[in-house]
Amino acid sequence: MTEQIKLSDCYTNDHGPAYMTGTQALLRLLVEQARLDTENGINSRGLVSGYPGSPLGGFDLELTRNKDRLKAAGIVFQPAINEELAATAIWGSQHIHLYDQPEIDGVFGLWYGKGPGLDRALDALRHANMGGVAKQGGMVLAVGDDPTGKSSTIAYQSEQTLIAAGIPFFYPRAVNEIIPMGLQAFALSRFAGCCVGIKIVVDTADASAIVDMGAIRPTLNLPQDAGQVHIGRHDPALLREATLFNLRLPAVRAFQEKNLINAPIEPQPGNAKPENRKLGIIAVGKSLFEVNDALISLGINDIDKAGIGLFPITMPWPLNQQHIADFITRYDEVMIVEEKRPIVEEQIARIIVNLPDRAIITGKMTPDGLPLLPETGEITHAGLLQAIGQRAIAHNISVNNLAAAPVNASRLPAIATRTPWYCAGCPHNTSTKLPDGEIVGMGIGCHSISGFLTPDEITNYTQMGGEGAFWVGRAPFSSHDHSFQNIGDGTYAHSGYLGIRAAVAAGVNMTFKILFNGAVAMTGGQAIEGGQPPWMISRQLAAEGVVKIAIVSDAPDDLTPAN
Repeated sequence: MTEQIKLSDCYTNDHGPAYMTGTQALLRLLVEQARLDTENGINSRGLVSGYPGSPLGGFDLELTRNKDRLKAAGIVFQPAINEELAATAIWGSQHIHLYDQPEIDGVFGLWYGKGPGLDRALDALRHANMGGVAKQGGMVLAVGDDPTGKSSTIAYQSEQTLIAAGIPFFYPRAVNEIIPMGLQAFALSRFAGCCVGIKIVVDTADASAIVDMGAIRPTLNLPQDAGQVHIGRHDPALLREATLFNLRLPAVRAFQEKNLINAPIEPQPGNAKPENRKLGIIAVGKSLFEVNDALISLGINDIDKAGIGLFPITMPWPLNQQHIADFITRYDEVMIVEEKRPIVEEQIARIIVNLPDRAIITGKMTPDGLPLLPETGEITHAGLLQAIGQRAIAHNISVNNLAAAPVNASRLPAIATRTPWYCAGCPHNTSTKLPDGEIVGMGIGCHSISGFLTPDEITNYTQMGGEGAFWVGRAPFSSHDHSFQNIGDGTYAHSGYLGIRAAVAAGVNMTFKILFNGAVAMTGGQAIEGGQPPWMISRQLAAEGVVKIAIVSDAPDDLTPAN
């Protein structure tokens, strides 16, 4: 009899193929870590917390649908008011053996959020990474990155933020790598005593794949003990700094070396440099697949025969020097392919600077200092084709199709576009209208849709929680004596409440429109954590010193405390 295939196989099966999405892979990572601990005799529990936002906007919905499964695995899902408090709560779980008498060995924690949420949580995460995590705990950060600004106000690259806090991170290239790299991340966090990130781009989070469930557990090899790297009580600031940079990050590099993270595909480590080695390509994250596609399009099907080497990077920072240096010395030129700013390229330049037999380094620029790969947007197939082809030809490597005529975009049919607008029946398509001559402040939320029709009446974006502060800065110098500010009730609960307090403190004349719908509407309609009904919001505002408060509704009787 044929075994029945179910959508839940991704959570239950230990072998064979199973269908899963990127967000389902993150949930299975938690369940798998709990199972792995049980098998290894570790009495652990799990905690997952964060704030929804694309490309991980559906993760909390998946967690909610599987609360019983999480509970059975000893995992607590605690949605947070905002990303900063989520990060603080998870770091708090690493303190249980310092201040409590738990019956468990530790808590492994997973934080989730998108690029702006990482920025907001940086203070909390810097404290956590400097302070350390528990030996049987661990703290992993799932960062949803939006490199094209598909669902964010700006295009995000989160690497620099993680590096600023000294947080090492993995970069899964596809859905099937999320679980094994996540398990490596938890093991690394416990071994080195630091937070560990997982960069998940839109192409991975929004994708689905058939995953071999028998291959989701990597072989984990721990180096020699890293020393006093775990969380302590009230360590002074300079000790925390020294521990991170002198003990934890060297332990990360040792773990990377021991587990062959960041190792070449061709040639294998230890082989002498053959005579025909000309061009080495270092591909970061998902760019490995794009490099492979470009090589095929160029007619280079046998990279070894062509004199090309390929080195994939799945942990972009920090890089362990040994394998990288060994690879670099085999080639006349090494080309680094990575999206946006040159994180890996700059590290490699530092590694190579003192090597006696230095290769030429290219990536964002040619050896002559001309642009080669872009530092903004995405790397296109056509652009990568030209870049690799150009560098291959410079080393007399035969390529095809480099001179193929580009597609003439002017001859393509126009693609129909639909201007985003409010859901049918939403009252805020009218509540966002303004009196003549007025300007309204824009922020994060559905009300920003109004900007597509009346851009001259709406200010630029602020960050989430900055609503109202624009006018605080403009008011003393403006030709207007009043401003409106739209803010959603989800943003109000998240961080916008402080913006209103700031306006009151500054004494500026403005009207906040708190657009109430009882949901985090732009990320899946989730309930608002810490959200309050209109009558409670009005009392909070009155207590803060707001002079005049009005509740406007088509059904005001439904908004009384009795209902």
